[in-house]
Order: sequence, then structure tokens, then C-alpha cells
Amino acid sequence: MKNNTGKPFDFRDAVAESFRNYPALRKDTLFFSTAENPLSEKDLSLHARGRFWLKIKMRTSPLETWLTNLVMYSRTQRTSYAYNNQSHACRALVFNHEDDFFREALPQEKEMSRASSFYHELGHLLCKNGFETDGNNTLGESSADAYAALRLLQRYGDDARGLIARESWRRAAKFMNNFYGNYLTSPVTAQILADAKDGRFDKLSPAETVTAAESYAEKYRATEAQIKAAQRVYADGRYPFFPLQEKLAYLATTCLSKPDNFSLHLGATVLNPFLHNEGVDIGDTHIQLPAGLRQSLTRMIAETAVFQEELAAVHKDLSLHSPRARNGAPFTARPYLMQP
Repeated sequence: MKNNTGKPFDFRDAVAESFRNYPALRKDTLFFSTAENPLSEKDLSLHARGRFWLKIKMRTSPLETWLTNLVMYSRTQRTSYAYNNQSHACRALVFNHEDDFFREALPQEKEMSRASSFYHELGHLLCKNGFETDGNNTLGESSADAYAALRLLQRYGDDARGLIARESWRRAAKFMNNFYGNYLTSPVTAQILADAKDGRFDKLSPAETVTAAESYAEKYRATEAQIKAAQRVYADGRYPFFPLQEKLAYLATTCLSKPDNFSLHLGATVLNPFLHNEGVDIGDTHIQLPAGLRQSLTRMIAETAVFQEELAAVHKDLSLHSPRARNGAPFTARPYLMQP
């Protein structure tokens, strides 16, 4: 176990480390933080982190307008952002310390979530396919999430497993709400968690970490064909407006209709925290699937040998939720994996 889980995430230190680990970034990359860049600031270069000549370049070219808009967008949309401006041979990473990663994290994982956000955007910059993010192409986001997962495991050890698992689950759950395929990265991060044994990723150099992220993304990502199949299986224009209980019942009955293997595991990934007698707390709402439906779905998933074996492999380490204690003991959700 690493000893820096609770330490504040320092943006400046992370940028300095990135330049040390990946010297090529110095050629064309500027880093910004919305916490350091007030929208009223006229000279954005004062807050840029990168080579001095790049800062001079941005003050004397259209780059400044582009970068200012990028920082403003990141602040107003509450998201971190990485972009490659090929026209001006400049790349930028804008870090928002209160983006989705932070807002959706558990209280004890807030600082770790900031590291996750930074590493995700850095992964876009470092991985060769990091910007392939259009439509149902999962390669870019899978590369970024894979790099972030590897770096979190290197930095925080087993303490990072819960955060990675929860974010992976959210990726699958959000796909079911909006059917945007490019963010369906769960198969990749689930496989990294399954392989994260004995600190094996700690031995990777910075360059090897990038190569490993690219390899996981290329090998385990959801393909466009799989995503389109899942979209057909679960497509129902009313689904986003269903109450949560009805959404779960819809997903469960769809899984029981025996769709293709990928769609089955996708639905099972989302449903897995709910497949327990105790149910699961989501915010202030306690959810329990009907007993018959829960038992039928659990039995169906258990009959899938690969899913069951890989589920058992990480059973001791993953926890998706931390709901209230019931029946005298806290509930620990089963881990999940999605495999094509």
C-alpha cells in the first residue's frame, strides 16, 4: 500500500513530473489550471506552464485567443480538457480541479480523483491514438482511461482500486443513459484491474506505461460493432426518463432475453451492484431488485464461465459502493468485469 493516498494533489508538481518523464512535451505543450487562470486575466501566458518560447509564441499569434477560449470552456463546463491544435503546432492541457472526476468521487478519494483527472487528460496527449474520440470509436478515451488507471495504481497502489472500479462502472452506466459510445471504456479499465497483481505495473518506466496503456486500449476496447449491437439491444427512447427502479428492471429483463455476449456483460456490469439481497444505496435511495428477477439474472451471469472466473479473480479487492450497514454488517458489492 502506498502512503500518499490522502496527500493533496499538486498541479504544479504533476506538470513538473510530466516534463521530467516525457521531455517531448516541452516541444509543443502548455499546461493550465482553471484555479490559476481567472477569466478576467488578459495575459494568459502569465499562468501557462511550459517553455518560455511557447509562452512568447502564444502572445504574438492567434494561439492566445484559442487557448483563452479553451480555458474559459473548461471553467464554465466544469471539465478538464486536452487538445491538439495541429494548425498552430501546439497542444494544451487545461486542468479543472473540480471537474466530473472530483464531483463524483467519494469524500476520502477527492484528492485521488484530481490525480485521475490530470492523468486522463495527459493520457490523451501521450498515447498515439489519444485523440481518436469521435462517434463510437472508443480508442481515444480508452487510451486515456487506461493511462490514468495505470498511473493511479503506480501512485496509490491498491488504494486506487475502488476509485478506478467506480469510475469504470459509471462509464458503463452513463452509456446506458446516453448511448454515446466513445466513453464506454469499462472493458479496458476492468482488465487492468484484473491484471493489477503484485504491483506489476509499478515496474513500468514512464515510456512503458504509455505503451501498456496503448496496448490495453487496442486489445480490450469495445469495438464499434459491439457498441452498435448494444445500442440496438438496449435502445428505448423512454429509458433515460424511467425511474431508477424501472431502469434496472428493464436492463435485467433485457439481459435475460439473452442478447449477444458483449451486451450481456455490459448490462451485467451496470446491474452487478444491485444483485444482492441487501440491495444498494444510491445517494439517499435504497434499491432492491425483485427477488425472482435478481435470482434469474444472477444465475444467468454465473453460467457464463469466463465472467465468473474473472469475477472471482478480483473479488477480494473491488468495492463499487459503500452503502449504509444493513443487518449488522456493511454491504460490500461484488466486483464486476466486462469482457467481449
